[in-house]
Amino acid sequence: MSKSAVNLTLSPEEAFKSEVPEEIVLSKTGAKFARILKRSIDARKRQVVVHIQAEVSDQEIVLDLWKPRFKAVSDHNKCIIVGSG
Repeated sequence: MSKSAVNLTLSPEEAFKSEVPEEIVLSKTGAKFARILKRSIDARKRQVVVHIQAEVSDQEIVLDLWKPRFKAVSDHNKCIIVGSG
């Protein structure tokens, strides 16, 4: 199994009984690795539910982090900002 996105709908008791929400996703899907993408509470009806969107995989999920690239500004003119807001 490669990466795939899953959507789970759980009761609040079931969604928040564990300190680690990934455990719930792993037990429901049977995958080896999971990463929570989004968790939202839907209270529009009488019965409140929690929607969990997660990414599951049999291989370890590696996060792709974005790193900004800053230009060197040490040789440019300096500016002084006056004021406190």
